[in-house]
Amino acid sequence: MNKIYKINVRGKKVICSVLILCAGCFTSLKAQFSSPFSVGLGFGGTNLHGDFKNEPVGYAGSANFDFHLSPFFSAGINLQAGNLKGEANFGSFKNDFMAGNFNIKVRAGQFYAAKKNYGLYSLKKQGLAGYLAYAYAGVGIGLIRSDVNAKINEGNTRQLFDESYGTYDKTATVIPLNVGIDIPFKQSMTGPTWSVNINYQLNVSTGDRLDGFAPMYSEHKDFYSYWSLGIQKALFVKK
Repeated sequence: MNKIYKINVRGKKVICSVLILCAGCFTSLKAQFSSPFSVGLGFGGTNLHGDFKNEPVGYAGSANFDFHLSPFFSAGINLQAGNLKGEANFGSFKNDFMAGNFNIKVRAGQFYAAKKNYGLYSLKKQGLAGYLAYAYAGVGIGLIRSDVNAKINEGNTRQLFDESYGTYDKTATVIPLNVGIDIPFKQSMTGPTWSVNINYQLNVSTGDRLDGFAPMYSEHKDFYSYWSLGIQKALFVKK
């Protein structure tokens, strides 16, 4: 009982600390610029990199919400839903998945663009350097819920696999790695209000069953790619 109590107290302290930190960030943001929030939608293709030789392109859609701690540094939530596919001599699979992650992104402008007079900078810098300021790299952590329907072709041995091959419906941890760019096409005095987003995301799984199989000869965990084209909109922009 004492152990459970200590864990609960520790958990409450962590939650309180996070809330205080978020409140501090929000307060400082309101003093810096008027539109720290943005939302976006995207659509694109997927590829699983697992135990199958042939990796047909699947598809997925995504939605994200970003909280900008500075014009070029953000923390956000990304949600995805789609499918992954694979084929080989021994069998095939399809995974209808749902995933979500928390991520941070740093944009190139963090290292050279003006931040104090950001709105004026974004209006004036319409050339290559201005657009490259919105190129970014990011990392995060999240979960993927897999709904796999896999099969072994007739005539292939099942001894290479454990007893859990085939249908798989469980959750695994993923680490998303992002590279991409936001290309603004509408500006305001506080910065971009609309942009086109081009993103590539590599999702590294901690498990080996995104394809429903865990062969004895497998040398790495499963991971999948998601590349997308989308649109991003700033929220609560002051007129």
